Amino acid sequence: MKFVIVLLLLLNNQSVISQSLLWKISGNGLTTPSYVFGTMHLLCEQDFVLSTSIEKAIDSTHQMIMEIDLDAPADPNIAMAMLMKNNTTLKKLLPKRKYKKIQQYIVDSLQMNMTALEHLQPYLLVSTLYPSVMHCKIKSYEAEFLYLAKDKNKEIIGLETIEEQFKLFDKIPYKKQAKELYDFITNKNTVANGIYKMIDLYKKQDIENLQKAITTADGGMTGDVETTILTDRNTKWIPLISKQIHTIPSFIAVGAGHLGGVNGVINLLKMKGYTVTPILTP
Repeated sequence: MKFVIVLLLLLNNQSVISQSLLWKISGNGLTTPSYVFGTMHLLCEQDFVLSTSIEKAIDSTHQMIMEIDLDAPADPNIAMAMLMKNNTTLKKLLPKRKYKKIQQYIVDSLQMNMTALEHLQPYLLVSTLYPSVMHCKIKSYEAEFLYLAKDKNKEIIGLETIEEQFKLFDKIPYKKQAKELYDFITNKNTVANGIYKMIDLYKKQDIENLQKAITTADGGMTGDVETTILTDRNTKWIPLISKQIHTIPSFIAVGAGHLGGVNGVINLLKMKGYTVTPILTP
């Protein structure tokens, strides 16, 4: 179940030596530094902090790089990418009793007919249900950064498209996704506790333990799933980031779970020859 939490919050001891979410990228031929910041996709408004250090980093750069370009025109292929392949439906993936329980929860929580959601990838259904267990007003760094970039007339660059993100789920067995959805609904308190634990680690800017929670905790990412969701994407992003920061000083915002670890963005940038320095923020 924790794997689902990790996916939306998307968050080796030797690769991250300081507790920080904001890092300066310099060296390796750069004439002006860029910055990388670890976001949390779901955060209670009272826990949201936009420090002076973050604002200064944004102001000193000329473009915003995020996982996806939230300002891009709608892609007509997105709808298809959200659906399970081969006419798979949630009803086919679960015993009748479990399906009925999910169906009732969806009706009660979203006031939607389950028929309209039958073909949707189960993890996407989970993403719509998080506010029902967090019991707080949600504030997003991505939404705030999008506003700031547009307000300051900065170009926004996406490291991948929404369609590409949705297609990641196709690599995760649908039965596993369906089971995680059922576990979410039947263990709401456990889900909430997991979310608040991640938030606490995030507020402490404890990237090392966020990484441990993601990859080693019971129910966390392991094996092929970790490779698909974290390692492969981090590796793919590095050449794109490198190209951009050598062209335009950039503020890079990606999920905090992508920063730490041997295969994290920070260590991969260091391996490319960059100096990556933590900037301590409140």
